Amino acid sequence: MLKSRNSFRKLNRKRPFFFLIGLIVATSVSLVAFEYRVEEFIPIDLGGVEETDIEDVMIPITYKTEEVPEIKKTNKTKPEPKPQPVKKSPRSEPDPTREVPEIKLPDPGTFDLPEKTEKEGPFVQVEQMPVFGDCKAGLSEASKKACTDKNIFKFLSENITVPEVIKDIGASSTVYVSFVVNENGSVSDVKVLNKERVHPSLVKEAVSTIESMDNWKAGFQGGKAVKVLYRIPIKFTVR
Repeated sequence: MLKSRNSFRKLNRKRPFFFLIGLIVATSVSLVAFEYRVEEFIPIDLGGVEETDIEDVMIPITYKTEEVPEIKKTNKTKPEPKPQPVKKSPRSEPDPTREVPEIKLPDPGTFDLPEKTEKEGPFVQVEQMPVFGDCKAGLSEASKKACTDKNIFKFLSENITVPEVIKDIGASSTVYVSFVVNENGSVSDVKVLNKERVHPSLVKEAVSTIESMDNWKAGFQGGKAVKVLYRIPIKFTVR
């Protein structure tokens, strides 16, 4: 009961505040009502537009035809030429008193035939292969080959040197060399077969070393000294 009285007293104290709020709201609504305007749309008379009937005019289409001239056919045939008669010449009979020259054929056995020349080489394989170094005489071909290979390896080991530029690079390479052993035991036509894939300094060293090999004995074919082609690999190892 006491609480309801206290709340009523509080509301009575706020009555002027509520009255002021209501007065402000009513005044604002009245001002808005006075300022509100409604625009009226008045149609404008633009005058009447006269309607005119447009007649469809048909334009005649005319076609012009060209007269094609008539082509007259004429049958003109050329007369065939008459065949001319062929004059026959009188046939001459052979004179029995005329002398006929005698034709002599050469004797087949009198022709000079060119002598057969054997291929000068260089050969890849011959009856007696070239020998390098101090190999003993009288050895078999297999023993001669083994002795020659041993002496070639010894010669290259003692005479070939690795260029300084290859030592700096530190790469090992194999150079494939071909050369010809002539009839007198000399070496010629030294070539590097893979020069596009190895260093130029290795090519120069390999060629100069092979050209200095002068202790060869020539190979023989049919009892005659001949040129023999050799191919050997030279391996440059950098350690």
